[in-house]
Amino acid sequence: MAIVTLVVMFILSSAWCVKYHIYIVKGASMANTLYDEDIVIVEKNIQIKHNDIVVFRHPRQNNMCIKRCIGVAGDTITIDKNHI
Repeated sequence: MAIVTLVVMFILSSAWCVKYHIYIVKGASMANTLYDEDIVIVEKNIQIKHNDIVVFRHPRQNNMCIKRCIGVAGDTITIDKNHI
């Protein structure tokens, strides 16, 4: 019985890891929402919408970044005098 329970727990935890990932916030760029050393659980492969918080790999620095989504495909973003 203990082996069956262990196998079931392993399968469930493996399935959970496929859908979710845990990150630790580094830095204060998301202050007032997320703070340095906060722990976040991220759902993978979902449809991103405006104002969602997303985690992605920075293409040049090769590290993970966490930011708020301000636009999606088809949107036009305008920056005027440092305001979006």
